[in-house]
Amino acid sequence: MFISHGGKNTVRTEIELPPKFRGIVVAPKSEDLTVAGGEKAHITATKTFGGYVVTDEFETTPAIISPENYQVMRGVESALSRKSAKVFLLEGR
Repeated sequence: MFISHGGKNTVRTEIELPPKFRGIVVAPKSEDLTVAGGEKAHITATKTFGGYVVTDEFETTPAIISPENYQVMRGVESALSRKSAKVFLLEGR
């Protein structure tokens, strides 16, 4: 795998819950991910007053990823794009 150029990326999603919401929230979990080459990716889910903030942060640098590290890269890519990082479920009571 060849990564031709680097970049720093942050995706921040702010979710405001309905006033006095008393249900169940299913949100992404905070997670630190190790990328081949020692780089890091972070998923942070934070409950705020009246809502949630979900932030994905990752940085890429130019690199050639060896075959033995390819699955590690795919795992990180999957974690950043999986459904649980894109779905926010509210269940009212």
